[in-house]
Amino acid sequence: MITKLLFEKKDESYKNFLLRIIKGLDEKEVIGVRKKDLREIFKKTKDLHKEFLNTPHIYQEEFLIHIYIISEIDDFKEAILELDKIIDKLDNWELTDSVKIKNMKNEENLSYSYFEKLISSGKTFYIRTALVLMMRYFNSPFYLDKNLNLIFSITNYDYYVKMGVGWFLEEFTKKYKSEGYKILEDMNLAKEFQNAFISKIRQSSYFTKEEKETASKYKI
Repeated sequence: MITKLLFEKKDESYKNFLLRIIKGLDEKEVIGVRKKDLREIFKKTKDLHKEFLNTPHIYQEEFLIHIYIISEIDDFKEAILELDKIIDKLDNWELTDSVKIKNMKNEENLSYSYFEKLISSGKTFYIRTALVLMMRYFNSPFYLDKNLNLIFSITNYDYYVKMGVGWFLEEFTKKYKSEGYKILEDMNLAKEFQNAFISKIRQSSYFTKEEKETASKYKI
């Protein structure tokens, strides 16, 4: 039923747009449904969500609906179990960057154990998922030491990992500039992550010209 509704909202031009911006996306595995329509389908099929979690998926949009369902699960452990069922299939940035866990903020110890598990796997999109969740729920100076220790442990320098680390640190620096620039000054990050961090600052409209120039001084 949900998949049928997705196909009813198929937009060929949007499908072509997704294929251009998401590297490695198989055209046979994307329908081409705009986010507004995805959200509407998600909201009006709540009675089908439990069944859908146990239905095999093929399409990008099916996995996005699955991720939306997970984001509304109240029980943290149940949400993680459901995420683990599909995490091998989250093989592009649109999927990983959509992941949310409702009560993660309330489960710090379990959350960091989960981040460590994902990062230690060495898999690009497992790591990206961990970084996205860390950024959503634990991106403040209170968690900085924990976060940096996890980043220091990453030895995968794939583009989507590098940009994930850069994005995470840039978002931190938007809120906590002195602490963020101190990370750059210390130059303890891997070269790939240091430079990705600087690149994200330079691309952002949030930082002034002077701040971007300062960041560039720490490029390795």
